[in-house]
Amino acid sequence: MLAGYLPFDDGNMNALFNKIERGEYRMARHFSEQAKDLISKMLTVDPAKRYTLDDIVAHPWFMQGFDAKLLSTGTKVQVSDDQVQNAIVDAQVTRTADNAVVGQPTNTKLTSAGGCDVFDLISRLTSGSLNPLVTYQQGMIRSSTRLLMSGTREDVVAALEGIKASPKHKDGSNDIKGFVNGPKGLLTYLITVIPTCAANLTLVELRRGRGDFLEFHELYLQLIKALGTKVRSQIIAEN
Repeated sequence: MLAGYLPFDDGNMNALFNKIERGEYRMARHFSEQAKDLISKMLTVDPAKRYTLDDIVAHPWFMQGFDAKLLSTGTKVQVSDDQVQNAIVDAQVTRTADNAVVGQPTNTKLTSAGGCDVFDLISRLTSGSLNPLVTYQQGMIRSSTRLLMSGTREDVVAALEGIKASPKHKDGSNDIKGFVNGPKGLLTYLITVIPTCAANLTLVELRRGRGDFLEFHELYLQLIKALGTKVRSQIIAEN
């Protein structure tokens, strides 16, 4: 936020992750020495040496003009490991209603049920400008894109049926395949609907198979219109 850009950046995804793992980042020249010190300790690779929230709050840069009373919340809330695990299980059961009974306990971790957790969601949403499979040219969706919506796979299927995009899907699968016979020939597509850890929030990935990219872009626009207010955010690569 201080610099206006991310500390880790690279046009190649593998190189980007290597920089994150090695702790290779850049700071803006206008940063004060105290700001540099705090950021370097927050981005320390070793978790044992990395600054905690308490360390951050106690840092001289953070304390400038800060009223400690703002952090006073009275009784400190203690959360046990069991409560954390149960909370994750509940979220999983809710979002896998098609495959599991709502409210029935399960020991399966959140990320193993075909959805994506917070970190996976962030990775998918921020990979647009880095992922070579996603292209964006002069406002045109050429090969793939993604969006966030409030709803389920059935909502996507209904929207596709409404625009006569011939969707086909199997029970238990997150994939929706379909085709459109356009003026320039056959257009095929694949949509993957991925439940997230947030209640009723779904990540939708749309990919072109064969066919003209202009007609693929038109399909995307029609789908957005058909979904209407269910669309929460459109994520487009800006290469």
